[in-house]
Amino acid sequence: MELAGTAWTLVSFDTDTGAIPALVEAPATLHFSLDGEKGTLSGRSGCNRYFASYSLSNEHLHIGAIGSTRMLCSPAQMAQETQYFQALASAGRCVSSKGELFIAYQGGTLRFAKTTDSDT
Repeated sequence: MELAGTAWTLVSFDTDTGAIPALVEAPATLHFSLDGEKGTLSGRSGCNRYFASYSLSNEHLHIGAIGSTRMLCSPAQMAQETQYFQALASAGRCVSSKGELFIAYQGGTLRFAKTTDSDT
């Protein structure tokens, strides 16, 4: 699976207790790219812009330390951002199927829809 050059929008946090929809009014996005041979990702958390390095090997996604801007947003946006960053930091198995990307993390799965929007 090749992630570089793809862009995604968060649909939900899928957990054992059910799906928690992403905020429609404050979408979280994820864009994968290559900087030379190094994988980089960036996007919006629903509040702030963020960036990190990544590597993918046999469906295992490793995301490096996440850096972000530090704007203050609504409590709902800040809660989504915290949950999103924690999920990305503990990313594990990553699979793509039928225009969706699933990233397993400690506590659930992030579900994304493919997009052509690369505004990160």
